[in-house]
Amino acid sequence: MPKFVNSENTSIIKAVKEFTDREEPRKVFWDKYDFIKNNMHANKVSPINVITYYGYGGIGKSRLLLRLRDEIIEKESNTKYEFLDFEKVSELNNNLLEILRYIRYDLNKKYNFSFPFFDLVTYEYE
Repeated sequence: MPKFVNSENTSIIKAVKEFTDREEPRKVFWDKYDFIKNNMHANKVSPINVITYYGYGGIGKSRLLLRLRDEIIEKESNTKYEFLDFEKVSELNNNLLEILRYIRYDLNKKYNFSFPFFDLVTYEYE
């Protein structure tokens, strides 16, 4: 919601960085998360799942994802996740191999995951 600031008989509208109007996307995320979590133990879903948010620039996708990341860390402290910012992707020149290497490096650094088949394939590819 905009905040009005009065200054010498003029009203200036300033944006306030509040997280609002995101209840529905948050509900969708948590419903899907709970479904995956509840069905994973019964082997009804894959242990690896991806939820993607997309839309026009400037509508708050990154802010939503950062909020969801904070909520998931608070709710499930041992959950493993990867957050890929598409500004980082553009720095990697949209090169799929470089993007995958970035994700591999980040997951290895954060969680000590190893990717022997990926490493073998990229070695062979090069």
